Amino acid sequence: MRKTTTKALTQRTQWKNAKVAEEDEKGAEEKPQRSQRKAAGWYVGTMANGNSPKKQGGSLGDLVKAESMIQLAIALPAGCLVGWLVGAGLDEHFHTNWMAITGIILGAVGGFLQMFLTAARFLKRGGD
Repeated sequence: MRKTTTKALTQRTQWKNAKVAEEDEKGAEEKPQRSQRKAAGWYVGTMANGNSPKKQGGSLGDLVKAESMIQLAIALPAGCLVGWLVGAGLDEHFHTNWMAITGIILGAVGGFLQMFLTAARFLKRGGD
């Protein structure tokens, strides 16, 4: 991995600032100042061809949807497993036999809550 020194960063910053100042001087009468362009959204929401970008979609949007569905599929079993492990540990510590079952039930309740919250968030976001 290449280390970047402070001197190199300073030189790069100075070069960029000089380039921006040069652009601003060149096209001052043609287009607004840099701060005005930035405030008007020239840098955000405009592509090189002048079109604005579409809503998040494609493969990244599909991955986000898949991740939400995976959360739904894992929430209940994970909650039950964690509840059982905690209950079994408490059973071992306190020499009882009922805490593991209680842990499974509480884990299932937590898993259902997580499923409902995830589904509500997914539907609120507009997932199709």
